[in-house]
Amino acid sequence: MLVFVTSNLGPGSPVIVDGQAITTPFQGFWSPGSRHTLEVAVPVSREPGARYVFSGWSDGVVEKSREARPAEPATYEAKFTKQYELTVTTEVGEALGQGWYDQGSTAYAGLKEGAVITGDKAQKAFVKWDGWATGTDYKKSTPIVMAGPRAVMALWKQQYYLNVLSAPPGIAGLTGQGWQDENASVRVTAPTTYSLNNISYTFKGWSLDGAPPSVSGAISVKIDGPHTISAQYKAPPAVAVRVATNIGSGTKVIVDGEILSAPVNLVWEQNTTHTLYVESLQSPAAGVRYVFAGWSDGGAQRHTVTTPDYFVQYTATLERQYYLTVVSPYGTPGREKRSFDPATGHATDEGWFVEGEEEARATLNTDTVSSDPVSGDPGTRYVFVAWSGAASGTYYHYSNAIKMNSAKTATASWKTQFYLKVVTNPPGLGVIAGESWYDSGSAVTLTAPASITKSGVVYNFQGWSVDGAAVAGNPISVAMSSAHTATAGYAP
Repeated sequence: MLVFVTSNLGPGSPVIVDGQAITTPFQGFWSPGSRHTLEVAVPVSREPGARYVFSGWSDGVVEKSREARPAEPATYEAKFTKQYELTVTTEVGEALGQGWYDQGSTAYAGLKEGAVITGDKAQKAFVKWDGWATGTDYKKSTPIVMAGPRAVMALWKQQYYLNVLSAPPGIAGLTGQGWQDENASVRVTAPTTYSLNNISYTFKGWSLDGAPPSVSGAISVKIDGPHTISAQYKAPPAVAVRVATNIGSGTKVIVDGEILSAPVNLVWEQNTTHTLYVESLQSPAAGVRYVFAGWSDGGAQRHTVTTPDYFVQYTATLERQYYLTVVSPYGTPGREKRSFDPATGHATDEGWFVEGEEEARATLNTDTVSSDPVSGDPGTRYVFVAWSGAASGTYYHYSNAIKMNSAKTATASWKTQFYLKVVTNPPGLGVIAGESWYDSGSAVTLTAPASITKSGVVYNFQGWSVDGAAVAGNPISVAMSSAHTATAGYAP
């Protein structure tokens, strides 16, 4: 009888009939009820950005590879649905919505976030959609009708952060702080006088990026990069002074020999000298320490300052460090430092890592943990499985990188394995499959051959014993809760 295989895509569609690759239309003569196989290749691409995906056969079968047993002349039509590709491109951030859509359907482009930090106080801000979509909502563009391949692009603008401060801190009424568009000219203002903590301060001038105060009154700042501008105020002859650390509360400073909790506000007379000092190490809690790095005025760890005629703040920069504890019941645990700068490579240290500047890895010392598992009791061994806790990964030499933003503990997880020895009695009749190391709690199936011929003598299987105790059956199952010796007994 006559059988046809066609496609709603018309002539030339690739199909496989009874294992033979052909193109539609196909016609053949099959015996009624005979078994045949049909298969289509998907997806089918005939033009850039478009494809056809298989949707089913004309007789209701949805599998692309199927069997056919027609009892009478029949036509099998492969049905395809046309799809178009939506491409969403973006300079930064993560694009959403790209992919394949059915012809005539509606799609939307999107972004995971509308502002992306690209550097220190620098970001890209979403502006609008371009191409086959419009709109200014980064989460969802205007509708895109998929009548053909579509491309959409996210447009961004560069922004930098303008930080507007006051010296002394706490003076209100400053303007201009925030994210600003690149090359914009931002006007910054400050009050002429301000009363703070019962002290009347007079505006002295602006300090841009740490430069000495120069401009009084309002100022315009060109946003050609991130900037910090500080409104400097002059105090009466009794000058307000602040001694602080970048960490803030919980740290100590030593002023004129007196240990004080930072930050501390002081009042000094103009032109008097004072001594500032910070200890090399401060440890506020287990696994956390602060290491002295420098003073804001560039002075030594212990240095003398002269009181100026305006408010001044001396800030000790302390490097916050966290400790990585590595725990393992076997091997020698350790840790490794990995800098964000690849050029620095790896270096072992004593376990302290700088917050935000370094990544750590938990390690098992290669002097005691080789490529072979750690040996335990006879017939027992312990095999490293994975890192857990603060660490991850399955390589025992070192874990995946650990971001040290707090004190953390990494734990090496191990599993126990037992050895199953498989022998014959009499010894030396041959090797029976199954001898190896096995995970604790697993079950091993052993099968002995019915007979073994050796040196012209036929030995017939008599039965199994495990650790000297007879076990009925062949094959048998051995539970690996400890090391075992399984013996296959034979007799001539």
